[in-house]
Amino acid sequence: MPMRRLSLSVRHLQAAKPRLGVAVAWTMSAVVGLTLTVAVTANFPAVSRTADDDTQIARSLATMLRAGRIVISRNQDRINDPNVGA
Repeated sequence: MPMRRLSLSVRHLQAAKPRLGVAVAWTMSAVVGLTLTVAVTANFPAVSRTADDDTQIARSLATMLRAGRIVISRNQDRINDPNVGA
């Protein structure tokens, strides 16, 4: 008897494979659609930026770049030393 139950469950799984494929396809479509919706929605605020926002971002970026240059210039001897980090 156990063999018959096993064969029935295998047949059941084989019959369910096409339905499983359809379910996976629908799930993947839903995930892709949701991802695209979130990506498009998240980028709407970028369209409504003003010139003041752009100026503030540019100043912040310039400040970060200057700070990076200062750190590099203060540590240039370490950067050029081939014995450090070896």
